[in-house]
Amino acid sequence: MAIEQKIREQEWINQILRFRIDVVLATNSLIYTLWGINLVHRQSKGYPVNSFPIPDYPSLKVLPQVTMNTPFSERVAPNGPIEQLAFKAWVTEVYDHLWEGKYRNRLRKVFQDPKSGKARMETDPLGDLRLIRNDLIHNKSIAKDCAKGKILRWFNRDEQIQMKFGHILDFLNQMGWIDNNHSLVDGDRMVLWLPPVEEVTPSEKAPCLVSVRPLIYELDEFQYRYCASVVFADGYFAKAPFTLHESEQMTDERWRNIQINSHGDVFIPPSTTICAQQLYSSCFGPTFAGPGLYSPAFKLR
Repeated sequence: MAIEQKIREQEWINQILRFRIDVVLATNSLIYTLWGINLVHRQSKGYPVNSFPIPDYPSLKVLPQVTMNTPFSERVAPNGPIEQLAFKAWVTEVYDHLWEGKYRNRLRKVFQDPKSGKARMETDPLGDLRLIRNDLIHNKSIAKDCAKGKILRWFNRDEQIQMKFGHILDFLNQMGWIDNNHSLVDGDRMVLWLPPVEEVTPSEKAPCLVSVRPLIYELDEFQYRYCASVVFADGYFAKAPFTLHESEQMTDERWRNIQINSHGDVFIPPSTTICAQQLYSSCFGPTFAGPGLYSPAFKLR
């Protein structure tokens, strides 16, 4: 029985890895689509065209002619309708095709097992993505049910849903799918988030912080109990441990409530703030091994 249980657990692990890789492949396709849309926008405005990698398409001899008041350059502009259509396609691909159509039944038992530790990492973000998907498709892209999300609190009730790539990064981070460790399954399918640090230096001003995910470890597992996985709008990320000042009273419940405040910094209720600029700089600094690769520790004051 013990051997059969280990075989089942290994199959669950493989299915989660396959799901993760398929979602990241869909995200990679979205990036190329957004680059292509941006390229068309720049061409329509007469701006210099950067060498975005876009797929080769045959030269179409006939194009549908559309007569409308909105100029084509605005339709392909950032946050415009064509870009939003691409985001909607990503949401339905990830939730409808991959999760509902392929992986949910395979992983139902491991997600329902209270000992699996999956309740926070997978169930809540996927449940929130379902609410976002429903409002996109069934509520004319007006936030209703998704305003009650547990983790992906992207939109307020009655707000027009305007997807941005930072939302995609937040979903991947909340799923625990952005890290420095590679995941290999089926012998040749691998996902690795590894910025070319030797080629890129940090901006003087940090890009927008788009995601923060609380991490809590047992002290016999890792020397730090409280850590956070943070991701910025340019895709750079860090896992940061935190040490406590002797006057700082921290509990697991407080740490689980960390969020991004209106100034773009990390906020731990009721009154502790962590500077996003400092976190961004840590993405380019030395790392050390923990359950992943971690930046130097920050002290909460």
